[in-house]
Amino acid sequence: MERSRPSPPVPAGAPLSPIRDALLAGAATFLVCVLSISILNFQAQEQQTEAIREDLSRLARAAAQLVNGDLHEVLVAKGRMDSPEYREALDPLVRFHRGVPEIAYLYTLIERDGGFRFGLDTAARAEELNFDWEMELSPLLSSYESDSPEEDAAELAALREERVYVSRKPFSDDYGTFLTAVAPIRNAAGQTVALLGLDLNVADYLKRLKGVGIAGQVSMGIAGLLSLFLGVLIYRTRRNSLRAWREKTDLEARDSGVVHALGQAVYHHQLGVDEVTWIGKYEKLMGPLPDDKCNTATWLEHLHPDDRQRVQAEYRAAVAARAFFISEYRCLPFPSAVPIWVEDRGMIARDEEGLAVRVDGVLLDITERKKAEKELIAAKERAETGDRAKSEFLAVMSHEIRTPMNGVIGFTNLLLDTRLDDDQREYLESVRVCAESLLRVLDDILDFSKLETGGVRLERMAFSLRRTVEEVLHLQTHLSGNRSIELRTDFAPDGPGWIWGDAARIRQILFNLVGNAVKFTEHGSVTIQVTRALRDGQLRVRIAVIDTGIGIAADQLDRLFKPFSQADSSTTRRYGGTGLGLAICQRLVEAMGGSVGVQSEPGKGSEFYFELPVEEAAPLNPPAP
Repeated sequence: MERSRPSPPVPAGAPLSPIRDALLAGAATFLVCVLSISILNFQAQEQQTEAIREDLSRLARAAAQLVNGDLHEVLVAKGRMDSPEYREALDPLVRFHRGVPEIAYLYTLIERDGGFRFGLDTAARAEELNFDWEMELSPLLSSYESDSPEEDAAELAALREERVYVSRKPFSDDYGTFLTAVAPIRNAAGQTVALLGLDLNVADYLKRLKGVGIAGQVSMGIAGLLSLFLGVLIYRTRRNSLRAWREKTDLEARDSGVVHALGQAVYHHQLGVDEVTWIGKYEKLMGPLPDDKCNTATWLEHLHPDDRQRVQAEYRAAVAARAFFISEYRCLPFPSAVPIWVEDRGMIARDEEGLAVRVDGVLLDITERKKAEKELIAAKERAETGDRAKSEFLAVMSHEIRTPMNGVIGFTNLLLDTRLDDDQREYLESVRVCAESLLRVLDDILDFSKLETGGVRLERMAFSLRRTVEEVLHLQTHLSGNRSIELRTDFAPDGPGWIWGDAARIRQILFNLVGNAVKFTEHGSVTIQVTRALRDGQLRVRIAVIDTGIGIAADQLDRLFKPFSQADSSTTRRYGGTGLGLAICQRLVEAMGGSVGVQSEPGKGSEFYFELPVEEAAPLNPPAP
């Protein structure tokens, strides 16, 4: 027990006044107690308030660094909560929220029309969190407003100034009393695209503050009557201060546990003293470090030699010019010689004068992701090599077969000009038809292989679209023979006449489409319809081939434009063909910047159409006036 200090001796001759001494001692004791208790009470409240604000800031920054800013922009653009991007972006926040159940709500905010709208919300996965309280979901892009316009303005300023903000006062609703913290979310370019918001339930915290205030008032009342209770009051105040310190320590321990659970390493680089402190599984990435600390030189020793100079330059540039950076590099954790790929996400903290004082960052092990990317690139290169080899083989074989086939057709035509009996002429006609059919197949294969390898070159010349259409129709009329099919054209009055483009390729597309229409139409008509269209300020021509043929079932339409594919196997057996014609048409149209489509109904005919962007041209031989 502390020994009391002896009272000073009373000066000789001093008047003795017990009432006066008692009043002075009581007044002095009361004033000292009031002053001491008031100071301690204020310090306890400030300490707890600062502790909870620091914890909220740290939690907000840690959660914000888990959000993929680029992916967040994609899901906001889509505006759908059931999209894969929404679930992928929400997964790390759900895991974070599960590790820190003191957080009531965890969400993201975007700026729209001078206000906020919700992005992600972990309440969407409330069944996975399995908390004891009911969570209210805020749908994607729904409006966000608090009860305080001043707080809304402060959070909007935090977004625009790219900083962390903690609300000044708690707010209460039907679900409790909360403090809100927001932190900027950045994309790969370091641009702030959203805010990470979290609401922490501070009902217990407010109760403790209220208890401290009541205790102070009671203590001051008791101190006015009995100064002996001064020690008890100091004890209670110290006990409250210790409780606040323990709660802060517990929160820091929980933060460290979350970092360990996520398999990350968090570092804090104090630039002034060049000291790096670590939290988490840094041994896996960097190897053992003394006292969880190192400096820049030690850190660079653990980097792969090929990456050191680049990473150091990126780090210095980020510290000098940016508030956020992302870098990928390889680490060599001692004593292992196997490199580990890491993603370094860091945020630069600056003082009031704008000087960089600290870098807070997170290291993520991305070795498996790098392996998957490498395997994907290799698989893509193998696939492209195989496609090129196939196309080159088809082109070579087509050229090699066409030469003798042209000889067969030529000599067959020569034989047909000689004296032949009816049977011989019939046989030779069959040979010629078969040879020409095979030659068309070879032409299709050659065109398709050229399109796949990019060997088709489009010409640009002025030509008459009407004349081109009529030439195709005239040739098909000759080829269709005596079939009872009416072939006709339907030009819109305002349809383009002369245009710039590749007449041969448009003729090839029309010949394929009209040929198919004639082949699959037993009776009725085949019509080429030409109309003008204007889309997004650009002139386009729409050409449709409409027939009254057998039609196509709806479930078979998506197969028509695939190479070597027809509506069904019976079509190939009955009508023949390679299934390349429509695929060639589609690729030629797309090479000219257009699009192709089909509408059909079984038994009622089909409509194959394509649209092309065109530029009108002056007629080369204008008619005489």
